[in-house]
Amino acid sequence: MENKDSEAEIHPLKAEDVKAQENHDSSVERRIVIKQSSRLSRLSRWRTAAFFVSLFLCLIIVFAFSFIIPCPERPVSERTWFRNYDNAVAYRFLAIEDVNEDKVQDVVFAFKASNSSSSFNSSCVDEGLPSPCAFVAAVSGTNGRALWERPVAEEIEWMECGIKQLGGSEAPGCLVMGKPVSLTAVDLQTGEVRWRQSSDFGANFTVLTPVSVIPDVDSDGVQDLMIFIATGDKIKTFIHSGKSGDQIGAAGSLNVGGKARYVRLNLDSASYFLFYTENSLYAYSLKELHSAATGMDIKLPSLGQDPQWEKSIDRSTHRLPLVRCE
Repeated sequence: MENKDSEAEIHPLKAEDVKAQENHDSSVERRIVIKQSSRLSRLSRWRTAAFFVSLFLCLIIVFAFSFIIPCPERPVSERTWFRNYDNAVAYRFLAIEDVNEDKVQDVVFAFKASNSSSSFNSSCVDEGLPSPCAFVAAVSGTNGRALWERPVAEEIEWMECGIKQLGGSEAPGCLVMGKPVSLTAVDLQTGEVRWRQSSDFGANFTVLTPVSVIPDVDSDGVQDLMIFIATGDKIKTFIHSGKSGDQIGAAGSLNVGGKARYVRLNLDSASYFLFYTENSLYAYSLKELHSAATGMDIKLPSLGQDPQWEKSIDRSTHRLPLVRCE
C-alpha cells in the first residue's frame, strides 16, 4: 500500500491517465448499450408494423372474395333429366365422354333431322349437305344442357369417339364414317370439324370396329389410323393420317375364310392383329400391314415382329394353329 502511494506521489500524471482511461471505457460501454437498445427498439417497431400490414392485407383479401368477387355459378346437378328432339330420328350410337371437362361424364349421340335443336341455329345447308342430314351432338351429363351440335354427313355408317390427337388437337375427337363414303374428324370439346376426306371403300362393305390407332408412320407428329373394311371373305386395310385424314399408301387386302372380326394384341416391341372366323384364326403384324399398304419398311420401336409369334404363323395363309379341347 505504501508502495502504491509512493508510486502515485512519484508519478501523479500516470495515475490520472489510468483514471481517465477507465472513465473513457465506461463511457464507450454505455454508448454501445444505448445503441443496441435503440436498434432493438427500432427492429421491434418494424416487426409490429409488418404484422399489422400483413393482417390488413389478409382482411382485404378475405373481404374481396367474400363480398366483392362473385363465386362462379356451377350448373345444378339433376338426378334425372329429359331432352326432347322433335322431328328427329336417332342413330344406334351412344358414347360417354367428359366433353366440357367438368369431371362429369357427358353424352355424345347422333340423330337425323333438317335442323339442329332450338339451342343452336345450324342446318344441313350450312355444311353443304342435303336436308335432312346426320347431326352429332353432345349434352351435359349434369343437367342435359346441349353443349354442341354439328351436321356431319348425309348418313352415318359408323362412329367412334375418344380418339386422342385426332386432327392434331390436344382434345380427343370423334371419327365419323358417313354415306356417301367419307371420313370426318370432329373435335369432342367444341364440335368443330377438324378434317373431312372422301374415301372409296367399295360397295356392300362392313366396318370392323374399333378403329386402330397406330404410331405416327407419316412423320407429321400425330398418331395415325388403321381401318379394316370387310367385303365378303376379304378384308381391306386403309391407313389414314390422324392429322389431315389423307390416305397413306394404297389399300391392302387380306384373305380370310368367312365373316371375320378382329382383336389387337400389343406386345413389348410388336403389335399383332388377330382375325377370327367360325373355324380359323389369322394373324398379321402391324409391320407387315404397314409395309403392304405403303411399300415401305420403316424402323419404329412398335413396328417390330415377335420371333415366337412369327414361328407360329403359317407364312402362306397367315393362319395360327388352333388347339382343340376335348
